[in-house]
Amino acid sequence: MELTITSQGVGLPATLTLPKGPVRGGVVPLHGSHAGSRDFLLYEHLAQVLPARGIAVLRYDRRPSRSGRSVPFAEQAADALAAMAVLRRHIPEMPVGLWGYSQGGWVAPLAAANRPDEVAFLTLVSPVGVTPGAQMRYGLAQQLRENGFADRLGELSRFQDALEAYVRGTSDADTLRQEFAAAGRQPWWPLLGYDAGAADLFSVPPRELWVDMDADLSDAYEAVRCPVLTLYGETDQWLSIEDSTRLWREAAGRAGRPAPDVVRLAGCDHSPTIAAEGAEGGTVRISPGYEQALLEWLDGVLRG
Repeated sequence: MELTITSQGVGLPATLTLPKGPVRGGVVPLHGSHAGSRDFLLYEHLAQVLPARGIAVLRYDRRPSRSGRSVPFAEQAADALAAMAVLRRHIPEMPVGLWGYSQGGWVAPLAAANRPDEVAFLTLVSPVGVTPGAQMRYGLAQQLRENGFADRLGELSRFQDALEAYVRGTSDADTLRQEFAAAGRQPWWPLLGYDAGAADLFSVPPRELWVDMDADLSDAYEAVRCPVLTLYGETDQWLSIEDSTRLWREAAGRAGRPAPDVVRLAGCDHSPTIAAEGAEGGTVRISPGYEQALLEWLDGVLRG
């Protein structure tokens, strides 16, 4: 069923997949930073497997970002709650939860903290406990280590210091352009994925570029009152599983509630996928271990 979710004056195209039989609950998937379409593999997988278990899935396109700007977590959380309201109109009185991937692992607990009585559960895939800026530093440093540039981490740190200072509004564009030029001459530069010209970067007021770079969501983790499942790929190079799970455990301890359930996925990196047998060109399929863990956990939550 094709729908439109209206949130803060923005219309977000959506697809609702309902069970053919009795409904036990519903899930709204939240987006990874580079996976804003509702047709992304992981969201489609939910729509394929959950309705057979009596769970409705409402997936939607993330709101467009203004040129060069990130979409603030607060806006994404508001969109998630608007999507949940739409889903509830189709499955009244049923528990509804959020599923978040990567960046969605920050947004989902923020939404749950804002409306603790409305979010029945959280299932988070590769959620990061630290701030986005700290996560990016960790992830890029890992890329250099894995590709033989461990001795060049000081150069990377200098570039990141300059970029963060500019984003925070404590440096100027000319200084950052110089650092971009210097970093762009280094052999590790292609691993960062930045545009050497960075035209968008300098066309946006610095404080509007990445408003959540220093976002500390510890208070949101502490305010979550529903059951939480976290799933991590064992070889994830973009986050520290230990740091992320520790921060969640500490928040749960302060709130006096159980810590999230943690599942580590063999053979998976940042995405819960594995190479497809006999496939070429990087073709992947959903990890059976991820699917099993997700379905079993949701069955238990909805049964309770």
